[in-house]
Amino acid sequence: MDPFLDLVVEALNLTHPRFAGPDRAAFVRELYHQFRKLWDKALPVRLGLGHVLVRPDPDLSPHPELVFWRLGEGGGADRRLGAVSVAFGPDAGEAVGALTAAREAGYPHAVLVAVGAGGPAAPGLTTVAFDPARWQVVSPA
Repeated sequence: MDPFLDLVVEALNLTHPRFAGPDRAAFVRELYHQFRKLWDKALPVRLGLGHVLVRPDPDLSPHPELVFWRLGEGGGADRRLGAVSVAFGPDAGEAVGALTAAREAGYPHAVLVAVGAGGPAAPGLTTVAFDPARWQVVSPA
């Protein structure tokens, strides 16, 4: 599996239902929290992604929930790394639109987290299905 996708799956599987709650905003906050914990353990560096951070990109519209950048090292510029959007059922179109914009802006990774469903397929996007009944990623495995 791709290292960025490994990072996303690991963070998703660490989320806790008590904190993620039943809505998208709470789920995204809990997912971000788990990413931060993985950063503290240097997982992105160990996966070969380098030092990463989440920050907005003013060039993106619409905006994915989480936009990842790889920090420039040795005087190099920061680079776009990936974007993650979360979809709960009927809002998948909005998430797909935001991720498509991220791919067009030069983000090499665009991941749709489909909570409770398989999610739509779209060219250039990776869909990760998250089963809230089992509270884990069910695909890609």
